[in-house]
Parts: sequence; structure tokens; C-alpha cells
Amino acid sequence: LYLEWRWICYARTVTSVDVSTLSLVNTELEEEEYEELCNNVNKYFPIEDLKAWYKQFLKEHPDGRIFVEDLEQMFKEQFKEGDPKKVVQEILRIFDTNKSGTLEFREVICAISVMHNGDLNEKLNLYFNLLDIDGSGYIDERELQHILNALYKLVGETCFKIGKDLTAEETAEGIMKKFDTNSDEKLSFEEFQKFITEEEGLARLICSPITFQTNKMRQNITSK
Repeated sequence: LYLEWRWICYARTVTSVDVSTLSLVNTELEEEEYEELCNNVNKYFPIEDLKAWYKQFLKEHPDGRIFVEDLEQMFKEQFKEGDPKKVVQEILRIFDTNKSGTLEFREVICAISVMHNGDLNEKLNLYFNLLDIDGSGYIDERELQHILNALYKLVGETCFKIGKDLTAEETAEGIMKKFDTNSDEKLSFEEFQKFITEEEGLARLICSPITFQTNKMRQNITSK
């Protein structure tokens, strides 16, 4: 389970970095823009790799942005009968740090960097933020239900039953009953960590959109 975790904690720090000057048009970035990207947003990939990936990114997305429709299509290629709209909304909530409604190159690199090179705490924070929809620092039952319902629409309820015929509401209720150890009707980060450890299969499924989306984006810019 821990092989694929890392962005939310990192995203919280990245949002304070001013990289708004990065180009969004079909042109080469300036050298200082790549340096800014390496120093303040990504600390794992060399500049030469970023240059090659940016060129491929522009081939795939000439406007310099990944639009909602592009993200939905990535999911539809894998889940042909599913409805990815709600899941894509949650992906944008996490990765679209400047709230433009699209993903820019720097945001894609942030996501890939965290997921593939980040430490365990960064990855756990990423998944925690997927469920902490209102940003309160806690996860409540309503938020769990929302994410589960979005995933049911994408892949179907049977993927989440794990031997139990439960609805999204019943699954969320079961998680809260087991892991809300202080009975305050919400999960703290520490309680969430316990959930991740003890319910590995279910946790992997709940957090799978982030893993899938970052893997897909990385393939699109690095494999051609």
C-alpha cells in the first residue's frame, strides 16, 4: 500500500510558491523557469528531463493545460462503462493549486514528483486531503460517503465490497465506527493512518484515483 503515496502534504507547501510566471503557451520555457521549477516545485527530476517532458506535454496539450475533458478521457480509457466526472472534480481539487479549473505543467510535475518520489508522510497527507474535502483537517462520514459514491460511479460497487454487500453509506459508517477511536464523529490524521494500516485493501481502492491519474499523466509525457 505504501508504494504509491505522496502529494497532499507537499501540495500544501507548493501552493505558497510563486511559479505563476511559468509559460502556458506552445513555446520553450526560459532557463530560469526550469530552474524555478526544479528548485521550488520539483526536487527530483533534472532540468534536461523537464525540458523533454515539457515538449511532450505540449504535443499532447498544445494549450499548455490539461482540461477536465482530458482528465475524464484518461479514466474512460480504463473504465469504459464508468462515469468519471465526480472523481475528476476531486482530482482537480487536490492538484489544481491555482484553481484555474485545469492542470498546468508545473502542477502535473508536482503531482508526479510527490507520487513517485515523495516520502511516506507526504503520500499519506495526499490521500488524507483527498478525503478531507472541506480542508478542516479532519475526515467526517459525509466526506467518506462523497468519495465512495464518486468511485462507485467510476468503477462500480462490486470493486469495493471486499466480501461484503455494502453501500457507500454503510461502508463509510463502518469505517467511522471502527477508526473514530475518540468518538468525535470525525477522523484525525492519526486515526486515518490506522485505517490505512489495518484496512489496506479498502484504503487502496479509495485512494486509487490519485495513483491512476498521476501514473497516466507520467506515461503521457515520458513514454513517447
